[in-house]
Amino acid sequence: MLDALRRTRRTASQTDLPASRRHANVRGAFALAPHASVADAIVVLVDDVSTTGATLNACAAVLLTAGAREVRALIVARALTRTR
Repeated sequence: MLDALRRTRRTASQTDLPASRRHANVRGAFALAPHASVADAIVVLVDDVSTTGATLNACAAVLLTAGAREVRALIVARALTRTR
Protein backbone atom coordinates (compact mmCIF):
# COMPACT_ATOMS: atom_id res chain seq x y z
CA MET A 1 0.00 0.00 0.00
CA LEU A 2 1.25 3.47 -0.88
CA ASP A 3 -0.20 6.77 0.25
CA ALA A 4 0.31 8.25 -3.20
CA LEU A 5 -2.19 11.10 -3.06
CA ARG A 6 -2.55 14.17 -0.89
CA ARG A 7 -5.33 16.70 -0.67
CA THR A 8 -4.23 20.15 -1.83
CA ARG A 9 -7.24 22.07 -0.57
CA ARG A 10 -10.34 21.63 1.53
CA THR A 11 -13.53 20.78 -0.32
CA ALA A 12 -17.18 20.73 0.56
CA SER A 13 -18.53 17.32 1.47
CA GLN A 14 -19.58 15.51 -1.70
CA THR A 15 -22.69 14.20 0.05
CA ASP A 16 -23.92 17.77 0.49
CA LEU A 17 -23.67 18.58 -3.22
CA PRO A 18 -25.88 17.73 -6.17
CA ALA A 19 -24.29 15.43 -8.73
CA SER A 20 -23.86 18.31 -11.17
CA ARG A 21 -21.42 20.09 -8.80
CA ARG A 22 -19.34 17.19 -7.54
CA HIS A 23 -16.74 17.12 -10.32
CA ALA A 24 -16.03 20.85 -9.98
CA ASN A 25 -15.80 20.48 -6.21
CA VAL A 26 -12.88 18.04 -6.38
CA ARG A 27 -11.16 19.37 -9.51
CA GLY A 28 -7.59 20.23 -8.53
CA ALA A 29 -8.12 19.04 -4.95
CA PHE A 30 -5.56 16.21 -5.13
CA ALA A 31 -1.87 15.94 -6.02
CA LEU A 32 0.78 13.26 -6.02
CA ALA A 33 2.40 12.95 -2.60
CA PRO A 34 6.04 14.13 -2.58
CA HIS A 35 7.46 10.68 -1.78
CA ALA A 36 5.26 8.74 -4.19
CA SER A 37 6.28 7.24 -7.49
CA VAL A 38 3.65 5.61 -9.68
CA ALA A 39 5.55 5.59 -12.97
CA ASP A 40 4.46 2.62 -15.10
CA ALA A 41 2.46 1.16 -12.19
CA ILE A 42 -1.02 -0.28 -12.13
CA VAL A 43 -2.64 1.62 -9.26
CA VAL A 44 -5.75 0.47 -7.41
CA LEU A 45 -7.82 3.13 -5.65
CA VAL A 46 -10.01 1.99 -2.76
CA ASP A 47 -13.13 3.94 -1.82
CA ASP A 48 -16.12 3.20 0.38
CA VAL A 49 -18.94 4.57 -1.79
CA SER A 50 -19.03 5.82 -5.36
CA THR A 51 -21.95 7.94 -6.43
CA THR A 52 -20.91 10.01 -9.45
CA GLY A 53 -17.29 8.85 -9.54
CA ALA A 54 -16.06 12.44 -9.25
CA THR A 55 -13.52 11.78 -6.50
CA LEU A 56 -12.22 8.62 -8.16
CA ASN A 57 -11.92 10.44 -11.50
CA ALA A 58 -10.05 13.36 -9.94
CA CYS A 59 -7.62 10.99 -8.21
CA ALA A 60 -7.14 8.85 -11.32
CA ALA A 61 -6.34 11.94 -13.40
CA VAL A 62 -3.51 12.88 -11.02
CA LEU A 63 -2.10 9.35 -11.04
CA LEU A 64 -2.25 9.02 -14.83
CA THR A 65 -0.57 12.41 -15.26
CA ALA A 66 2.16 11.21 -12.88
CA GLY A 67 2.83 8.24 -15.18
CA ALA A 68 0.66 5.42 -13.86
CA ARG A 69 0.11 2.86 -16.60
CA GLU A 70 -3.42 2.10 -15.42
CA VAL A 71 -5.76 3.11 -12.60
CA ARG A 72 -8.43 0.75 -11.28
CA ALA A 73 -10.96 1.29 -8.52
CA LEU A 74 -12.36 -0.97 -5.84
CA ILE A 75 -15.46 0.30 -4.09
CA VAL A 76 -17.56 -1.15 -1.30
CA ALA A 77 -20.85 0.26 -2.58
CA ARG A 78 -22.17 2.01 -5.66
CA ALA A 79 -24.99 4.49 -5.10
CA LEU A 80 -27.63 4.35 -7.79
CA THR A 81 -29.43 7.44 -8.98
CA ARG A 82 -33.11 7.35 -9.66
CA THR A 83 -34.29 8.23 -13.14
CA ARG A 84 -37.82 9.43 -12.94
